[in-house]
Amino acid sequence: MSGTYGDMQTRIADELARTDLTSQIQLAILSAIAHYERRRFYFNETTSTFSTVANQEYYSSSNLADIATLVEIDSIRVTISSTRYTLIPRDFAYLDAICTNASATGNPTDYCYYQEQIRLYPIPSTARTVTMAYIKRLATLSASGDSNAWTTDAEELIRQRAKCDLFANVIRSPDEAMACRQYELIALDNLTAETVSRISTGHIRPTAF
Repeated sequence: MSGTYGDMQTRIADELARTDLTSQIQLAILSAIAHYERRRFYFNETTSTFSTVANQEYYSSSNLADIATLVEIDSIRVTISSTRYTLIPRDFAYLDAICTNASATGNPTDYCYYQEQIRLYPIPSTARTVTMAYIKRLATLSASGDSNAWTTDAEELIRQRAKCDLFANVIRSPDEAMACRQYELIALDNLTAETVSRISTGHIRPTAF
């Protein structure tokens, strides 16, 4: 469904038959998005690149805006002489234990995510292209004309979640809240099924034991 932030506000107000809850509706929509933006859907998967800098160990939003707010990293690959190598995910303690010489540099083989930054090991010795696949947070809705996947692909999910919130916490109607919750779950099931159908190969991948 195509729509904007303002369209969703108008529809919710119409369905509630209330014209006095403008700010509450806006907050409920943003709260609903915050609740679901931590989940994987086909529309919040993305890939982006950034470049390493010689002798720079940590990479933040100044290198790639999404780094500070990403939800989950699927893979990180570094390109060396036209060949892409997949970096091994580690925890911070592991990299801290093996990175004992701050002057030792090379081509990165490992990474960790810590304090909203990506740490590479070994510390890069030169500029390399890094390609990330990850779950991202979409831009926050603000103006009435703003639009993204939350107001289009996931419009029903967010609208029903927002109405459930309003009925439960503002209007104080538990029965209506429960009804909206059921519609929310149906919308979630549909969106999850579509996500699975889009990203699934339909085949079981063999695993070596």
